[in-house]
Amino acid sequence: MNEQKLCLHPAAFRFDLQRCLSPVPVPFNEVIEARTLNGNTYPSLQKAIEGVARELEGMCIGGMTFRGTVDSADALASAYAGAVGDFFYCTEDGMCYAWNGSAWSVSADAKKLPDGYVSPQKTSFITGRGYPDLMENIRILSGKLLNNLGGTEDNAEYDTTLDGIPVSPGLTYVFSVDGAPVSVDKVVFKTADNITTDDWEEMTGTYLSNQINVDTRIQAPENARYMFLSCHRGESTIADLVVQQAGNPQPTGTNYSLESYISVPHYVRSNLFGKVMMTLGDSLSEEGKWQEHVQRATGLQEIRNLAVGGTKINVFANAVNAQNLADTDIVFVMGLFNSAASAPGTPDDPASNAETASVCAGYKYIVEKLYSLNPSVRIVLASPHRPAADDVGEKAKAVGMVAAYYGIPFIDVYNEAGFNAFTDEKFLRDGIHSTDEGYAREAEVITGGLLRFLG
Repeated sequence: MNEQKLCLHPAAFRFDLQRCLSPVPVPFNEVIEARTLNGNTYPSLQKAIEGVARELEGMCIGGMTFRGTVDSADALASAYAGAVGDFFYCTEDGMCYAWNGSAWSVSADAKKLPDGYVSPQKTSFITGRGYPDLMENIRILSGKLLNNLGGTEDNAEYDTTLDGIPVSPGLTYVFSVDGAPVSVDKVVFKTADNITTDDWEEMTGTYLSNQINVDTRIQAPENARYMFLSCHRGESTIADLVVQQAGNPQPTGTNYSLESYISVPHYVRSNLFGKVMMTLGDSLSEEGKWQEHVQRATGLQEIRNLAVGGTKINVFANAVNAQNLADTDIVFVMGLFNSAASAPGTPDDPASNAETASVCAGYKYIVEKLYSLNPSVRIVLASPHRPAADDVGEKAKAVGMVAAYYGIPFIDVYNEAGFNAFTDEKFLRDGIHSTDEGYAREAEVITGGLLRFLG
């Protein structure tokens, strides 16, 4: 069976689950019977789908591995000792069961939605206007043919675009009619949209090149900004022509025909994908909650959390050694609230792991220890979020100065995460430590910084 693909332009394609499935369960807008999945009952179908999606997403990040076939679900060991994401195919019910760390979870089940429960109104998740057609709003000159000077000449058998089609140098443009690739009789590239100007120097001075009998696609040359087309009058006219920035013709209508096998490009893999990151710090990182958000967003293979609550800067790196750092790609360091007796200091302070050493001295000690154990490791320093007392601004700034001293990335969570007097109730649970929403906000800033510097 041949694979059929539908490619949707990212600027026009969106998946809007929120609009399609109301968070308030009422009979006309959701599938009531499908709200029980994997033994859990959810308040709405939306929550059910999102809950299973998050669980499977976590497994996929860690790597799902097929471990074999079982006759029945009862044959699966209740105290499985394997890794999260291991899954078995059950011949009795035709489902796949994946280990989520504490129990077996259904990861593929075709029987959850009985016939008749799903209608187009409940599953119209794909919206958009199709892949952009660059011929939209382009005016046509009848009885004109492009010449080799940057203008046109009279020719009753041809039509020509009056307006230049905007292009970018080096990109490929494809020509089609009704989805089928077609040839174009002549293409002219210019640096300005002036095909009908009466000024000779303006017309010829902006002309770059031309090509005749273009076979379905063409690449814009260096410095090109506009493309003009001439087509012979035949069964199809230049008004039927579709021009797209693509290698092959793409769907332009709003009525998508979804086949059994569809591939929709939806992401570009980050350079962080598959990497291992170690986190050092105090109770702001000990629970590992912001790390979960970051791992999902970046595709990091593993986050080794060595943060310990209640610790001061001078002991952040105590558990780091050559062995656990050998296969670590990135070390992320954040925290300073427990070092109340430490002054901010300056980058001129000598590195020190003394308990009362300055923030700059303590962070310099961490950086130099990490580099002494593994010179290839990438180090990222971050300031913590802003606490309710808001008394650590200068110390947060000191961490950034250390990063600048060594020329390494610095993520300023303190000034960029939006923790302030107006959001403290939402983001802080005790004036210092984050709520779930606070961790999520921190993770947004940290993810953005990691992608900006390393991704």
